[in-house]
Amino acid sequence: SLHATLQTIERALAARVPVSLDIGQAPVRLAPEQVAAVADRADVLFPSDDAMEAAYAGRTVARKLGAKGCALTHAAECFVVPAFHVPAVVDTTGAGDAFDAGFIAGRVRGLDLRSSALLGNACGAAAVTVLGAGNALPPLAMILRLLRDSVPDGWQAEAQAVLNTFTEED
Repeated sequence: SLHATLQTIERALAARVPVSLDIGQAPVRLAPEQVAAVADRADVLFPSDDAMEAAYAGRTVARKLGAKGCALTHAAECFVVPAFHVPAVVDTTGAGDAFDAGFIAGRVRGLDLRSSALLGNACGAAAVTVLGAGNALPPLAMILRLLRDSVPDGWQAEAQAVLNTFTEED
């Protein structure tokens, strides 16, 4: 599957489609060279641990920190985006994928890195409030409500950028 993955990435890059990669802990342990080869071609990396730092050079890295939010590195810039507070964590299944989807959706819609990371955090926070993943994930309306009502201090401008970009009808 490495060959197919690299072929797909090359086609995406040739078509000027950005490539992102969620790097799980198991693949890093089981096939570090293959993961490094794929990571080397990706524009955005979503690692879930501190392994393979060398493969991250020159990439945008959105490191998921769970209840602490995320850390974003791009060029010489590095910052932490705080998490959203939710009343109760029901299940963390799918929270990382929800974060990835929110971040990517923000970038596709033209949001900057800070606003995209905040959207990713809101998606991950919403995901932990339900049991399961996939179709069980909360609707966009809940994510937008988090961005309106529970935005972390100091992140109001980024939240407003997201709210100006997405509507409940999206």
